[in-house]
Amino acid sequence: MSFVDIDELETLQQTIPAEIENLVNTLAIDFREAAETTMNLMSLYASHLINITSKSDSTVDMTKDFILKCENLEENLQNVEKLAKQINFMRRYCEELEKKINKTF
Repeated sequence: MSFVDIDELETLQQTIPAEIENLVNTLAIDFREAAETTMNLMSLYASHLINITSKSDSTVDMTKDFILKCENLEENLQNVEKLAKQINFMRRYCEELEKKINKTF
């Protein structure tokens, strides 16, 4: 080995531990940032699940309300149909009565 190679080895011997420490610190920072990002994503996911669940519950309640109103409307329409039949019957009855009265006079 030459004198220059020994100087390079001494330089590498001094710089390699610093580079390893720097790399370990960088990895630690990267892992911490990845963990923080994971926690943020989990929090965001949880809040979205809560929001979706709440909206789904609201949608179910609104759907039940809508079905109830449709059933009420159906009942009212059946009552209107009955009333329309009664009115039609009364109109025919009045026409028959009017014909009989006109024949009499």
